[in-house]
Amino acid sequence: YMQVRKKLDPLTSLRFFAAAMIVSGHSHRLIGSMNLANIFSFAQGVSFFFVLSGFILAYNYPLLPAKSDILRFFKARIARIWPSHIAAIVLLFLLTGALNVGGLPNISMVLFTAIANFFLFQSAIPIKDVFLAFNGVAWSISTEFFFYLFFPLLITRISWFFKLAGVLFALCLFLWLSIVCNISSDESLPTITLMGVLYVNPLVRLFEFFLGVVCCRVFLTKRTVEQMHKFPTYTFTLIELMVVTLALFSMWLTPRLTSFLGLEGQVGAVFNYYLVKAGSAPVFAILIFIFAFGRGFISRMLSLSPMVWLGEVSFALYLVHMPILNWYENNISHFVFFPKPVVAGLYWLLSIYIAWLLYKSIENPCRIAILKFGQIGKPVLIKIFFGGRQSLFLCLLISSLLAFKYLPGLISYEACTAECENFISQFSLIPSAGFDRYADLLAIRLKQAPSQEGKFLEMVFRAKRITKSTHLAVHIVAKDGQIVSQIDSLLVKSQRLSDGQLWLERVLIPNRLVDDRSVGIGIALYDDPRKPYRVSYPRTDFDGRRILIDFSELKLAGTM
Repeated sequence: YMQVRKKLDPLTSLRFFAAAMIVSGHSHRLIGSMNLANIFSFAQGVSFFFVLSGFILAYNYPLLPAKSDILRFFKARIARIWPSHIAAIVLLFLLTGALNVGGLPNISMVLFTAIANFFLFQSAIPIKDVFLAFNGVAWSISTEFFFYLFFPLLITRISWFFKLAGVLFALCLFLWLSIVCNISSDESLPTITLMGVLYVNPLVRLFEFFLGVVCCRVFLTKRTVEQMHKFPTYTFTLIELMVVTLALFSMWLTPRLTSFLGLEGQVGAVFNYYLVKAGSAPVFAILIFIFAFGRGFISRMLSLSPMVWLGEVSFALYLVHMPILNWYENNISHFVFFPKPVVAGLYWLLSIYIAWLLYKSIENPCRIAILKFGQIGKPVLIKIFFGGRQSLFLCLLISSLLAFKYLPGLISYEACTAECENFISQFSLIPSAGFDRYADLLAIRLKQAPSQEGKFLEMVFRAKRITKSTHLAVHIVAKDGQIVSQIDSLLVKSQRLSDGQLWLERVLIPNRLVDDRSVGIGIALYDDPRKPYRVSYPRTDFDGRRILIDFSELKLAGTM
């Protein structure tokens, strides 16, 4: 039971700014954010999405009077989020050759987590390796899916007081449990942390969604409309400036509020964690309420077609930005000689471009096909996906993904003859390491990267039989061989070499990946990550499938 109402273009555009906050927060460590991520809590972009989602759904679905209306509502919401969610996981695999399940202990947990992701209930499981598996940002899509399940109840004629009391009780209950159970705020721990209990938990985040629902009900009341339309345009412009300023101030203040109030210990840690992630939700509700009227100058700028377009692709941008960031990190050695502003600009342009292609070739046609499923025949269904411009968008998406996968290695390829021979004479690995029938590692060294943000691990290999799916895994290892951090990359340059030819492989190891536990490097080659190639070398582990080299050995080569 969806009412056709006037489209709120300013709110559509604001979705892009919420997505931009999240993208900037995630990419800050690799490409920077002009220091904005250190000033404002960009994690609250998710909170903005949750409040806005509650507002928009209440605006479009003020009532769901019959069971059939509720079923149509669920069908429409699944059509909106599920196809792009699955497509983003496929995109992650195509770009990186991995599925981000390395933290899961066994195949049973991988299968369980895959099912959880497929059916979008991973956010109900407060284990980091589960809710951040595959495309990690999809936890919020799962949380949003739980909001959809609650939505018909939230708009019923039950007293608003009781509904508000219910969502506040859930929030307060988990805040209390986090305090009395002394749950850690350290998000790096594999156990249950505040990330799973307060950040991802749908019952906690339901309060923000409900704020949006309540805000919309106030917006739709006749008295509100009559009162707000008395204000002239310049007054609305001033109000818009004020609420934007208030939102920015809130995003700066909330991460610091517990320090200002002198809250310490577990109480301070819990409330600080929640405020950092969701403390500005009430302010976001006010901002959304004001911009929904679209009366001020800022609203009119947000209603321009380019801004609305950015808002429309923002959901796809949110889903694809992490796979592209992972791809960049895997290929970072190809970009270290570019200035950071150039890298940042390229990252944003590529992310928006791929988001647009995903929106046009997957999100839109899949949504139409799901909504019309059973009402249209196979010819019409084929036309939805492949007819007219759709085939062009699909071809662009496929060709772009192929370029992402293979172009970095092809561009950076340099024939290695005298250079490699000179490298071997200075930094030879004695004895060399033979990776089955595929390649030999002849020399290795560490070299300071120009950016001072890490070191290059440079290796000279001799080709034997490199396949198109051969990957290099570089592990930073602890004393007991445990993996501290891992960098995987596809061996593209070597695919064009014949038996016996040499190539130089360079991998950037950022300083942040090396900690006090790190004592050396492990190196493996694989087609299947579950079964690396066997290797002949004096020091190996993983059943003879990974070589181990101490940092001290590399220092003796005079490279540190």
